[in-house]
Amino acid sequence: MLVAASTEPVNQAFDANASVLIPGATFRHDGYRASTLQRFNGACLLLAGNGGVTISEQYIDSGLAALIVAIVPIYIVLLAWATGMARRPIPVVWLGLVGGFLGVGT
Repeated sequence: MLVAASTEPVNQAFDANASVLIPGATFRHDGYRASTLQRFNGACLLLAGNGGVTISEQYIDSGLAALIVAIVPIYIVLLAWATGMARRPIPVVWLGLVGGFLGVGT
C-alpha cells in the first residue's frame, strides 16, 4: 500500500522497508536482544534485498525480478559450497535444489 502511493524509486524503497520495519519494531521477545551482527545482517537484507528489488522493478519486468529472487537460495547454497564456506550439500539438499530449480522453470 505504501509503495503504490510513492512516485520516486528511492521513496518506494524506503516505504517498502518501512512496511517491514514498523511491525517488526513493535514485536518483542521476552528477554531476547539481537546482537550487533544480527542487526547489521537484518539491515543489509532490508536495504539491499527488499529495497534493491523495489528499485529494480522500475527498470525490469516484475516477473523477471520474481525469477531472480526465486533462484537466490540456489545461488546461496552453490556459492557457499564453491567458496568453501559450507560443506558439500547432502543428498536431501540436492533434491531441494533440483525441486526449487524445477519450480522456477515451470
